[in-house]
Amino acid sequence: MTDNTLTHSKVMPSATPTEAEIAEWQALPRDEQLRRMRIALSHPDVDKESTATFETIREEGKAKAAAMRRG
Repeated sequence: MTDNTLTHSKVMPSATPTEAEIAEWQALPRDEQLRRMRIALSHPDVDKESTATFETIREEGKAKAAAMRRG
């Protein structure tokens, strides 16, 4: 018998999961959570180094958010 959780769930790790994604993630077995976390962390975008500091990134984010609020 196949585990439907593994075959039907497409949930991946997320910084901002919905309530449904949280429930779906928690329903996965730990080994499947680890497998999916490794997939997400092995993405080429994650492997890029940055010289920006946390403060620089935060200030850029604040500036972009303020610009969006202004329209």
